[in-house]
Amino acid sequence: MKYWKNKNGKAEVDFLFETDGEICPLEVKAGINLKSKSLHSFADKYKPPHLFRTSLRNFREDGNICNIPLYHLDSLPRIAAQSVTVHQRSEERRVGKECRSRWSPYH
Repeated sequence: MKYWKNKNGKAEVDFLFETDGEICPLEVKAGINLKSKSLHSFADKYKPPHLFRTSLRNFREDGNICNIPLYHLDSLPRIAAQSVTVHQRSEERRVGKECRSRWSPYH
């Protein structure tokens, strides 16, 4: 595991981990405040398909941010692997649709 800090040192992501060839950021929050400016800074720069955060809040997904409760953090590898697999499948479907429409005899 590694961490990320921007050049001016004002934004940092607590952990970076790899799942199925994808680099995933993990922001750790000790309380219930879910503001993640650093996580969004990382996302703006590197465009990862999934962002992970852990806090005292319950499990929830907001777009591409997945909040995992601190008490359930041991499930992170499984949740991350499922998220990456779902993203890869949806990307394969999108590309497949583009190819089919491009090569369709009705195009």
